[in-house]
Amino acid sequence: PAFDKLGRGVSNALLGWLEIPLNIHKRYSASDTAGSGLAGTAIGFFKGAVRTGVGVYEAVTFLLPYPEHFAPILPTLEYFQKTGRRAPLPLE
Repeated sequence: PAFDKLGRGVSNALLGWLEIPLNIHKRYSASDTAGSGLAGTAIGFFKGAVRTGVGVYEAVTFLLPYPEHFAPILPTLEYFQKTGRRAPLPLE
């Protein structure tokens, strides 16, 4: 579990910036492009900074069992969450 925490920490520290494009995509609105783009960028920047900071914390403290039993502090980034299998393409 300690090395899982180390891997999570390094991943979050290096890839925290991915929160920016993810949040821009989540908040994009065709009717208000500038506003939704700025909001997505601001929220993504904040979430990315938090994710990077948590990643550094987890990487530095990977041998300590905090939080309890090496539990993750943040959920996995949506880019890396495992989803169900895609349906096969229909054969014609």
